[in-house]
Amino acid sequence: MKKIFDKILINEIIEYKGSIDELIEKINDQKSQTYRVEWISNKKFEFISNWSIGTKGEIKGYGTINENKENNKLEIHLATKMRNEVYMILGVTLFFFVGILFVDEKVPIWIYFLFPIVIIWFWGGCRIQENSLFGKVKKHLTN
Repeated sequence: MKKIFDKILINEIIEYKGSIDELIEKINDQKSQTYRVEWISNKKFEFISNWSIGTKGEIKGYGTINENKENNKLEIHLATKMRNEVYMILGVTLFFFVGILFVDEKVPIWIYFLFPIVIIWFWGGCRIQENSLFGKVKKHLTN
């Protein structure tokens, strides 16, 4: 199951050459950014897109700052979490397929493909927006 989630979620590590104070200042620099940053703890933050299309809520990513003592560089681990919409659509799909077992009527074949296509469609829309957000964050932190 973990391998499936690893393919679905975004997990990236970027290196930052500089001090931790410089990095934190760069993360907090929000001039003309299309996203905002909210700190969770000392070295953990979330970056949130200022806009999203076709999603419930916001497009978010999570960052963790790690100090690599071996090469005196900072590593920033950027990741996403599974979106609630995917869980909701998956739940409705499972409920629907269990319900079909108890119905005496014949169900059109296209119904069986409808929910998986909806899951892929919404996940794909979120993924495109997440990739765009991650690209902006990486560009900001590496320039």
